[in-house]
Amino acid sequence: RAAEAEAKRRRRENPAIRAAEAEKRRRRREDPAVRAAETEARRVSRRTQVFDRQFRDNPFGYSCSVCNRVWFKKDLTALPKWCHPTLRPAFPEADLTSFHLCASCKQSVLQGHVPHLSTTNGNNCPLPQESNVPT
Repeated sequence: RAAEAEAKRRRRENPAIRAAEAEKRRRRREDPAVRAAETEARRVSRRTQVFDRQFRDNPFGYSCSVCNRVWFKKDLTALPKWCHPTLRPAFPEADLTSFHLCASCKQSVLQGHVPHLSTTNGNNCPLPQESNVPT
């Protein structure tokens, strides 16, 4: 194995071999079929990264603190401190600093209203008993 590595190192240091390998790589890159295959491979890789970012790295099963509906984790945002007075009457005993809201509830709170879908307004979206959803 060491002898193989040494032979590779010597080939890399030889200017004639380096030039020949560079020319071979250049011709390969200029080949339309190779370019098309590499372009498609990059597209697939980017699509995979987008999928990972949107789904694999974004677990499902987190509930909105106001309406109790279930969302992906990245669909919930922390309640801004300046919105605490809006929700304090509806949730007097709750720790509002730990609240995470869905876009619908956040929009209502930003407008100065308690959301219509709030659990304090009688809305209830219970999780099924056999659910594997984290609470």
